[in-house]
Amino acid sequence: MGSSKTLFGRPDKRAGISGATAGALGLISLVASLPLQAANLGDANTGNQVQKQTGDYIDTICPQMAQIQDQLSDPQKRLFQRCRGAKFDNGQEGFTEGDTPGVLQRLSPEETLTIGSERTDTALKNQLDTRFQAIRQGVTGVSIAGVPWSEQTGGTAGSDDFLRWGFFLNGVYATGDKDASKNENQFDFDAYGLTTGLDYRFSDNFVAGVAYSYVDSEADIDDRQGDVAGGRGKGDQDTDSHTFALYSTWYQDNFYFDGSLSYSTMDIEGERAIQYGNVNQTAKMDTDGEQWGFNVGGGYNHHLGGAWHARYFARLDYVDVEIDGYKERAKEQTAAGADPTDAAADKDSLIMQVFDQDLESLQSVLGVNFTYVASTDFGVLTPYFTAEWYHEFEDDERNITAKYVFDPTNDVLRFRSNAADEDFFGISLGVNSVLKGGAQLFLNYDTVLDLEDVTQHIFTAGVRYEF
Repeated sequence: MGSSKTLFGRPDKRAGISGATAGALGLISLVASLPLQAANLGDANTGNQVQKQTGDYIDTICPQMAQIQDQLSDPQKRLFQRCRGAKFDNGQEGFTEGDTPGVLQRLSPEETLTIGSERTDTALKNQLDTRFQAIRQGVTGVSIAGVPWSEQTGGTAGSDDFLRWGFFLNGVYATGDKDASKNENQFDFDAYGLTTGLDYRFSDNFVAGVAYSYVDSEADIDDRQGDVAGGRGKGDQDTDSHTFALYSTWYQDNFYFDGSLSYSTMDIEGERAIQYGNVNQTAKMDTDGEQWGFNVGGGYNHHLGGAWHARYFARLDYVDVEIDGYKERAKEQTAAGADPTDAAADKDSLIMQVFDQDLESLQSVLGVNFTYVASTDFGVLTPYFTAEWYHEFEDDERNITAKYVFDPTNDVLRFRSNAADEDFFGISLGVNSVLKGGAQLFLNYDTVLDLEDVTQHIFTAGVRYEF
């Protein structure tokens, strides 16, 4: 660069002016030559913390980039022009000052919060629960509604005739949505999964096994945190999960204890639209994650009289999720030699790097299950109803750290998720059937109540067989 200083790319020929003074004068010159807009973008929002933190981040990096403008690479120059336009010259970018809150929302990687929500707020329930119920139900050794269990499964409690091996296969479909809230976008989701397992009866009252589950979940994200002329804030995420679990149940008389330990791997892909005014970019993400979890619980079975039975239970559910950091990729690259001031020609300057994420969930579950046992010519039907109260202990906000990939400064953007709901409820309706010969079929429906902003419906069907 020689011995001369620069004022936003223009040599400073004035002798004796320090670099810091030149930089300050250059910033004053820049501000003076541009339309008067919000001096601080962090103040130009409606109380949304994601928008505020994004505005503060741009307020910080834009002046720093201005001071080294002549040293910037082409992608960095385009990033500088986008932050310069957002901060000082929205007319160049094609939006009005009233659009600023929505623009800030588009300029953040807020869609990454959906990953955590899918692992906690809208996660599928434990698919082993129905297997536990079937194991315990199948060894009661009692005559229910006039049908001895031994006629259905080949043995009674205390005998040596029990079939030792058990196999099960569950299919599950979940659908629902999470409404937009103070810091998070709305998204709709669908999930499809299969769970299969094999267990062995070590004694009349102890069974242990292994299970594998595959779930494909898809989320469509719709940013409703601020309207922007000529823009939208949409995205999508697709997560493939593979889970391996060890599980066991022990029961004695009317008491029982259950437990499982699981490990999951996740492959997460997605896109987010960065559209406002003349800007039209699409960022793609691809990352991995892993999850450890366990649950432990117990309960008491109570015969209410006749064909009615009740089960009172308590459980602890825990998950620890780690999502790897990632760098977004532009769906379309900016053409070589493109004018950095041309917002419409810029296709890749606003992609972001998101750092590692960690989240934990520890929930207590208290519930009651009512069943009615009916004998038929083909076997035993057991319709049931379950009500559960969930309490979340890990209800702190989750921290997200990110930066623009082409940001040459050492600053980062930090924002937080909403805090998790402390208390909500779950409802299950279903029917189990035990056919003559030992095959068992079931259908189940689950939903959640009083979980803020979340609607969820889960449908599960399965088959079990002992041999």
